[in-house]
Amino acid sequence: MDRLTSIICAVDFTPSSASALAQAARIAKWNQAKLHVVHVIETLVSMEFQEALTPYVEDIEKGLLGEARSAWASFAPDVPGKASMDFDIAIN
Repeated sequence: MDRLTSIICAVDFTPSSASALAQAARIAKWNQAKLHVVHVIETLVSMEFQEALTPYVEDIEKGLLGEARSAWASFAPDVPGKASMDFDIAIN
């Protein structure tokens, strides 16, 4: 069987996603694969803000992205190799 070369793990900063991240890190290490972590911000959340505060949309998105980066910094600190993982945020 071919080894995995790239793994994507989605996180929502819940305890269960911390467990999923730990397992993804274990599998990535075993396969010597690159682990990419992604957090998705719901479009509906962003759209509700856009409708209510249209002139401030860019600031709101920056705030949501900043909150997600801050959450990532403190999320699952005991997962081995977390500091070197690619972390991306998508607004869907």
